[in-house]
Amino acid sequence: MNEGDRRRDGGVRSELRLGGGLSIFQPLRIPQYRRYMAAFLGSGVAFQTSQVALGWQTFDLTDDVGALGAVLFVLGAVQAVMAPIGGVIADRWERQRSIIGSHGINIIGVIVMGVIAATGNIQTWHLNLQSWLLRAIAAVNMPASQA
Repeated sequence: MNEGDRRRDGGVRSELRLGGGLSIFQPLRIPQYRRYMAAFLGSGVAFQTSQVALGWQTFDLTDDVGALGAVLFVLGAVQAVMAPIGGVIADRWERQRSIIGSHGINIIGVIVMGVIAATGNIQTWHLNLQSWLLRAIAAVNMPASQA
């Protein structure tokens, strides 16, 4: 332990430091970065939760592992097909508009699915369509967010 790691009161600093004395939490001091990271974390949690809910809804509706597999297959297949297209879109369009637009479309899709589910009219094809939409949007959002 270096002499610089001790505080005046004898305690040890609890802040993690990288080489060169930089704190790993230093970027969080910038308000814009804090907002971005909070939104990124919230978006990631919402995205993963929607995938779990989609699978759960499928199995609850059909009680069939084949239908569950079909919905999850659509998630993967659409990602594989749409990823190159999403990358091109992310490169060509303004990054901020791509991110905001993809989140907006995703929110609309989730609201529509929620209304359909709440009214009791949900069918398996709705879930397949939602899984397609979820991954098609993610194919645009991910490269735009990471650029």
